[in-house]
Amino acid sequence: MVERYWNVIEALAQALLAKDWQPVKALKSGGTWATATEAKYLVGAKIVSELKNWRIPAVCVDEC
Repeated sequence: MVERYWNVIEALAQALLAKDWQPVKALKSGGTWATATEAKYLVGAKIVSELKNWRIPAVCVDEC
């Protein structure tokens, strides 16, 4: 599966790396997922857009 979608994985990784560092956001559950103080984020709409560029059906189900 990874081999099949490698181009998509690479496109999402490049989009993520191009983002600026931001303070780490809390998970919706309130838990922590990292000890780092900064992270890079892609919002759901950007991910859905990238997937659609590769003809992979995707939709936002919650906040997107």
